[in-house]
Amino acid sequence: MVKSSYSVEGMTCQNCVKHVEKVLTAMEGATNVAVSLEEKRADVEWSSDAPNLDQVEDVLEEAGFELKR
Repeated sequence: MVKSSYSVEGMTCQNCVKHVEKVLTAMEGATNVAVSLEEKRADVEWSSDAPNLDQVEDVLEEAGFELKR
């Protein structure tokens, strides 16, 4: 299991948090997702290797958010 943390910009409310959780959970290999509005962070546990940052960035951008590198 691999744990990753991502800085996510553009979240303004709990609905945003739920949306980010939903799109990250839908990614292949994601087993546990926790998103913090206050910290603007998403923590993800992956069952195998984490996807590359470009894949995570694409998913977040499609959902209307920005991955800060």
